[in-house]
Amino acid sequence: MKILWLDINASYSHSSLALPALHSQTGECSGKPFDWCVVAGTINREPSTSLNEVIIHKPDVIFSTLWLFNHNYTITLLSRVSALLPDTRIVLGGPEFLGNNEYFLKSNKFVTAVFKGEGESQINNILKALDGQGELSDIEGVCMIDKSGSYIDNGCAVVSAFHNLIPPENSKFFRWDKAFIQIETSRGCFNRCSFCVSGNKRKIDKTDLISLRKRLDTAREKGIKEIRILDRTFNADSKYAISLLDVFSDYHQSFTFHLEIHPAFINNTLKRRLESLPDGFLFLEAGIQSLRDDVLAACSRSGSCDKALEGLKYLCSLKKFKVHADLIVGLPNYNYKQLTEDISTLSLIDVDEIQVEKLKLLPGTKMRRDAEDLQIVYADNPPYEVLQTPNMSYQEIFTSSLVSKIIDNWYNNPVWHNSFREGMVRHPDFLETISSFCEKSLILDTPLSIMKKGTVLYNFCNKYYPDISPLIREAWEKAGFSPHKGAGKFSKEI
Repeated sequence: MKILWLDINASYSHSSLALPALHSQTGECSGKPFDWCVVAGTINREPSTSLNEVIIHKPDVIFSTLWLFNHNYTITLLSRVSALLPDTRIVLGGPEFLGNNEYFLKSNKFVTAVFKGEGESQINNILKALDGQGELSDIEGVCMIDKSGSYIDNGCAVVSAFHNLIPPENSKFFRWDKAFIQIETSRGCFNRCSFCVSGNKRKIDKTDLISLRKRLDTAREKGIKEIRILDRTFNADSKYAISLLDVFSDYHQSFTFHLEIHPAFINNTLKRRLESLPDGFLFLEAGIQSLRDDVLAACSRSGSCDKALEGLKYLCSLKKFKVHADLIVGLPNYNYKQLTEDISTLSLIDVDEIQVEKLKLLPGTKMRRDAEDLQIVYADNPPYEVLQTPNMSYQEIFTSSLVSKIIDNWYNNPVWHNSFREGMVRHPDFLETISSFCEKSLILDTPLSIMKKGTVLYNFCNKYYPDISPLIREAWEKAGFSPHKGAGKFSKEI
């Protein structure tokens, strides 16, 4: 049986763990080896090129995993594959299928089945069934339409012993050529955030540290420089988090580790361990979402805003690691004024990066199920973004998206960060004014080069906040940009 894995990612730097995670568990489950091949690409690739590659292989089965940003591309591609190879069976998995899948299956009849849940638990049973040794319809996690046209939903599959899984890096399909690799050291989350696919009652399961060291040794041998830890909340268990940091610190000369940390749950013991780590060793993504307790309560998110802010201030005060904080537009009870105030608060703390993103009503989440009761209007198609809430009009959500671009272009850019932040600190209306300026000028409708960003910011400040202009000229000169262009033309005035 020839199996083709269709691996479609958002960008070249990303690589899905799904294929190596599943392939590592297979062995020779049917008593004979399967013939595996891969067609990989990004959502920006010409679809006909990917289609041609798939057709050349003439697979018996196609597997692929779907999520927000590859859904439309992948389904469009597979519909054409099916037209050319009608006997090829197509089985899909991924977070897009954590909800009810009846409508999807009846709308895309070329899809044989979809899988709901953690695929490692059932991949061998699925392979056997596709090879004629059992029925797909009997397998936990499988959703499909049977011959009578009835919808079969076998629930959500869960791996019972995560720590016993064979690591994805053991698969020949693991991508060692990417800029970073991803590692799960635990699965499950103590939080019950209603907007998150991990906000369920799955118990938290952890990997063993001996195995983890072996995996890190392999990554070091392969020349990897950055490791992104996929744990939903790294410090959910402070004792385990400290044990992980003990392991990671032995590799501080080889890797930078990217972690997601909940700032409301940083205890004194964890603080002491963080303080002892080498500078630049960690990139910390601090889950904030909102600095309003009633907003977090409406989302069933643990941890008070005061504690989260206290923890975030602590992390930034260390000046040892890059700290990233995120806010979510469109959460229940969250209005535009509060959002901009929270951005200002984060800038005062001098968080290195601020991410402002729209709420997405993901399949299988409680918030999506409750959307009608919460009066949240959202897009039916991926990425299922919020369009309107009782607290935010569409216009305010649109402006929030513009604010997100502004923050990403200037605040999050190391060259312009200090001058942009100083503008926000000195002038409470700075963000509002530059938002209006960008909306009217349409300047952010196309990507800007780093020098163009500086020129735009300089011209804006020259007009509205001239006290910030010298800071931009100084940043321009420090970055080594041409003294005859943009802000550089005025560098002699410094």
